[in-house]
Amino acid sequence: MSADLFVCSVSAFESLLRTLQSETAQLWTHAELEEHLEEAGRQLLRQLMQDHLDLRARREEEAVRSGGHRRVAGLDGRLRPWRETAHARWLACLFGLVRVERMAPRGPSMANVHPADAALSLPAGRHSMGLRRLAVTEAVRGWFDQAQAAIERRCGRAAPPRPTPGSPAI
Repeated sequence: MSADLFVCSVSAFESLLRTLQSETAQLWTHAELEEHLEEAGRQLLRQLMQDHLDLRARREEEAVRSGGHRRVAGLDGRLRPWRETAHARWLACLFGLVRVERMAPRGPSMANVHPADAALSLPAGRHSMGLRRLAVTEAVRGWFDQAQAAIERRCGRAAPPRPTPGSPAI
């Protein structure tokens, strides 16, 4: 079951291998090779992360179906008797955007609880801790635009857009 969920990652890796073995790649300079590997490597890592998150979501759903789930209470201490699948959120990480699917234990007139968010130690908001750490490191070096450009060079377009007056920070 878990190997099937990584088929996209395997395909991305095999595609990268074919590219590196191609006649075209034989003509690249080291700089062109490095640039290609940086981008394709980031995409491969993003796909590996996505496939791993999908595996965790599948296992969470299977545990509920098999009766192996534990009772879940919210911060209010009240039990959430129902389980809904396919609750998702986006996460901008060092490799790009990934989608986190998870269960949502819930109850009447109660807020949803997402145990997978706690298990992954996901922060509130869209940006991963790694991306936040990188943003802080880059921000202390200079202007916002310079920091954003440095993050985009390393991570692709995972960084937040320039804040506007009145918009919340990262």
